[in-house]
Amino acid sequence: MTADPLAPLLALADVAPAVDRARERVDQALRHRALRRHGGQVAAEISLRSAVASAALEGYV
Repeated sequence: MTADPLAPLLALADVAPAVDRARERVDQALRHRALRRHGGQVAAEISLRSAVASAALEGYV
């Protein structure tokens, strides 16, 4: 098994607590009723919004 190339980032100031907070927020989101009942629809909406945001960052929108 290869080592995680991003592991050294956890040694930087404030990175580990930020990762923990992000993980906690994701866990909260995954427990949300809308995701449990309509996960496929939510995933499709997220994909669409992500594509639009990516295009905007690239200057296409």
